[in-house]
Amino acid sequence: MNKREFLKTITVAAAGGILGAEVNHSPNINAPSVITPSRAKDILARGVIRAGYIVLPPEMQRDPNTGKMSGIAYDLTEALAKKLHLKVEWVEELNFASMHEGLALGRFDMICFTLYRRANLGRVISFSRPLFYSGNGVYVRAEDQRFGQDLSIINDPAYVIAAMDGEITADLAGEHFPLARSLNLPAGSDIAQLLLQVTTRKADVALVNNTIAQLFMRQHPGQLRNLAANQPLAVYAHGFGLPLAETELQQMVDLAFDQMLENGQLDRILGQYEPTPGSYLRLATPYRLSA
Repeated sequence: MNKREFLKTITVAAAGGILGAEVNHSPNINAPSVITPSRAKDILARGVIRAGYIVLPPEMQRDPNTGKMSGIAYDLTEALAKKLHLKVEWVEELNFASMHEGLALGRFDMICFTLYRRANLGRVISFSRPLFYSGNGVYVRAEDQRFGQDLSIINDPAYVIAAMDGEITADLAGEHFPLARSLNLPAGSDIAQLLLQVTTRKADVALVNNTIAQLFMRQHPGQLRNLAANQPLAVYAHGFGLPLAETELQQMVDLAFDQMLENGQLDRILGQYEPTPGSYLRLATPYRLSA
């Protein structure tokens, strides 16, 4: 065998080895990363986004009789899939405390819910581009006049803040009012239960998302007021939760969401579900119309 034939044989064998590794997906910690299918390639190959989701109106709700889902996150997911020529399978209901675990294990492809884009969550998941913003208020009983407009009064062991394990309310209580006591509900509880702790006098304060609070106050008029009505206690961007280090998937998702922002579809979806106009804080479009 001459040198040219020898090199040709080695090249073919190497190519065959790589192809075999791709087809068989055999685990090999020493194999180059390029032969490991990305989450984006898996999704495109099956033609389906396997969605993990959180039921929390108005972003996601489910009819108890028919099981039909609707809401901001539902419509965004279906619109995302349509733009990418994919379908959606709603495979797993999640809670805030453990949602990242199933994502890392591949039980679903993304968290199809508009999560707060929080720095501590960035340790375990990636996020899509920001989709919109919302604020958290400081809710007390309507007749409770102990605080006035001075929120610092709440930072006292005399007061109890309703919070939820694994959810932003617990973080906000610790950050802004570390001396106050907490009444913590278990992860996965209905967030409206935090407001109910205040109306039933089990807690003095709830640091709840303003949109969720508006829905609660519609059903319980005159029972609560927001001490931070003029300036939210905290404002957060919302985005879908994605697996860490999946840049192909993130680019694919972000490009679709960019289109929704630029053509007004995102604004229309928000307007369809927000309790009052302007409940959600919109993103500015990246262009301006000529005068």
